[in-house]
Amino acid sequence: MNRKCSTCKEQKDLECFSREAGRSLGHTYTCKTCSKRNARRHILRMYGLTEETYQTLLTKQDNKCAVCLEQFKNNPHIDHNHSSGQVRGLLCTNCNRGIGLLKDNPETLQRAATYLVMDR
Repeated sequence: MNRKCSTCKEQKDLECFSREAGRSLGHTYTCKTCSKRNARRHILRMYGLTEETYQTLLTKQDNKCAVCLEQFKNNPHIDHNHSSGQVRGLLCTNCNRGIGLLKDNPETLQRAATYLVMDR
């Protein structure tokens, strides 16, 4: 079964669309390729990054998370200062969530680190 992508207007197999309950045929209206492209453009615009700047950050970090230094398995999160909007770097999902759950507070993060080493 095929569906026409609402962005690129191409007829594609349903496998090219993400599943989404409640949509006709149970899939999104935009193909996965267009969805990824649109999401990347939106994120880059939102943080004032060009594709070149983003790629430079990725290369500078050796395609690794700035915190845990693990290779990215998925698209990295663009970490930024919530007050100034300044981009700090690229993080994996877990590190981005951890910092967010600690409310971007360096003192709380330091106490957490101290707490962890007390047990050793």
